Amino acid sequence: MPTTVVDGLTVNLSGPPTQPPSVVTLSSGQQAEFTFEYSDVPTGSETQCASSATVTVTPPGATTASARVPLTMAPCNNGTVEVSPVYAATAG
Repeated sequence: MPTTVVDGLTVNLSGPPTQPPSVVTLSSGQQAEFTFEYSDVPTGSETQCASSATVTVTPPGATTASARVPLTMAPCNNGTVEVSPVYAATAG
């Protein structure tokens, strides 16, 4: 499914939403997180939105994507998915 990724989704995961980009260094066993959102409401001439069964993620600075991970979603507006910055995961 063709997807349009829009970086910069503003969320408050581990820092304030206005926090500038920075390098995230993870220790062995530590995890990173991000969030995403999309609309499932057709726009323009769309009558339905393509659906996914899996997703791959390419971390910032990486040259290869992750393994396929199961994820069903149907983003409209030409497959637009807004993505937050990556943060070190918080305990909780």
